Amino acid sequence: MKTIFLVLGLVLLQCALWARPPKSSPALFEGGADDGFELWLKEKIDFPASVENLGMGDAEPFVVGFTVDESGAVVGFAEPEQASDQLRFLISRVLEMSPEWTPAYRRAKPRRSYYSIVVRPRERTLELFGPGEGKEVMPTFEGGDITVFRDWVRRNISYPQTMRNRDVMGKVEIKFFVETDGSVVLQEMIASPHEDFSLEVVRVLLQSPKWTPGMFEGIPVRVWYVLPVDFQVPMIPQSPRR
Repeated sequence: MKTIFLVLGLVLLQCALWARPPKSSPALFEGGADDGFELWLKEKIDFPASVENLGMGDAEPFVVGFTVDESGAVVGFAEPEQASDQLRFLISRVLEMSPEWTPAYRRAKPRRSYYSIVVRPRERTLELFGPGEGKEVMPTFEGGDITVFRDWVRRNISYPQTMRNRDVMGKVEIKFFVETDGSVVLQEMIASPHEDFSLEVVRVLLQSPKWTPGMFEGIPVRVWYVLPVDFQVPMIPQSPRR
């Protein structure tokens, strides 16, 4: 009898393991792999005929990124950097029309997936890269990473005298882009304890030297950062008692 119960227990355990959802699964487009989305996109924009129709056969290669969010919606695609970049604009508009995907899952929870579309007009190629695919190189500032830029900001920032006089302290968080030409473009003031702090951070960032831009598959791309800047009033040592 014990042997029967033991065998039955092992069978039930195996069934439970088989019934468990996989630890992770990729996003699916119309029930299939994401390369089906590449075919859908090419059809919608009439690629590569659209390259000829728009007169962009000699255009430089570019990258358009987008996100499949937790609901399966296509969001977060980049707007064209130049109004004259008609092909990039066309792709962005078509992305707005995308059917919903089945989102990626990890441990039964939906998660975001990040994709890149690499377009090389001269070669008449369009290729979709999924999460973790493609060669990425992050931007650099004076030969270093974002920590070198933070040090540069600290050296150039000044504590607003109005805030110092009132012993006001706090942290500013600002989002900015490193553009494809290496320039810094401010995007959003996420948090700030006072406008004087915000203006000082903006002043310094607008004076930033150019970066070496980020690259994806050998193509310059814009990359965003969130920079925190702490404003703390220095402690003034007390005079010794006499």
